[in-house]
Amino acid sequence: MTEFRIELPLPPPANSAYPTNWRTKRRYLSPAGKAWKTEAGWLVQIVNPPKILGPYEFQILVPDRLVGDVDGRIKLAQDLMVELGVTPDDRMARESRATRDGEVPQGKCIVSVRAVS
Repeated sequence: MTEFRIELPLPPPANSAYPTNWRTKRRYLSPAGKAWKTEAGWLVQIVNPPKILGPYEFQILVPDRLVGDVDGRIKLAQDLMVELGVTPDDRMARESRATRDGEVPQGKCIVSVRAVS
């Protein structure tokens, strides 16, 4: 079974990463989202993770003391894995979950991706 796990900087929440341009009514990637994708993308590429070609499960562990919703941290991390070719389009995700974990350092997250049949 193909599996990948990595510690990354904590992504900004989805509402901050993808704000709405009220003039055009479209969402766009914010400067904070771009900066996170650049930094996290390099860390993922250095590890050279296995490619998952079919259905998968996605999990992000965030610090226990994180302020705000945990589920808002999923989108940017999942989009990064798709852009880097680690996973196929996120519509192939069978499950996506975010969990608070006391072992995760402040300012970090742990992303796990596992192929499922």
